[in-house]
Amino acid sequence: MRRTWLCFIIYEIIKSGTINDQVNVLNIATLFGVSGKTIRRDLYVMRDMNLIHYVGSDKTGHWEVKHGKIHMHQL
Repeated sequence: MRRTWLCFIIYEIIKSGTINDQVNVLNIATLFGVSGKTIRRDLYVMRDMNLIHYVGSDKTGHWEVKHGKIHMHQL
């Protein structure tokens, strides 16, 4: 996967709390100098890998970790 480090950081952020798709995605994108679209794409890749899932509605939902801990080589 491209940019494994960014996915790993996003995963750790989700594990420590939650990512709200409307606000924090843009904050994380700004922090790392990438677009919100890039962060969302990485979230969807991790979702497709069955590492995270989205809980709730589009407006008030958040991302959660599905499993305990991952290692960088899993991404």
